[in-house]
Amino acid sequence: MTDGNEHHERARGPLLTVPQVARVLQVTCRQVREWVRSGRLEGFKLGRRTVRVPQASVLRFVQASGTGAGASSAALAEVEASIAVELSGSEGR
Repeated sequence: MTDGNEHHERARGPLLTVPQVARVLQVTCRQVREWVRSGRLEGFKLGRRTVRVPQASVLRFVQASGTGAGASSAALAEVEASIAVELSGSEGR
């Protein structure tokens, strides 16, 4: 995990919070933080405790975590739909 300045410039598209990523991937927030800390999932710190994960990083993670050549297009479409729901829900907050 690196600081936000370096990755913020490269991150194109929506940024997700740790709880949003956890809901999309159906895992705990602790698991998401561990994946980010270990570098398995690209994320970056915006402050002392605030972590954001680019949408593209989540999709790459799902694809790399799939079996064989990666996740199926159906699995990726399902994750993209879940991300859209998460992002639309966060707009009203």
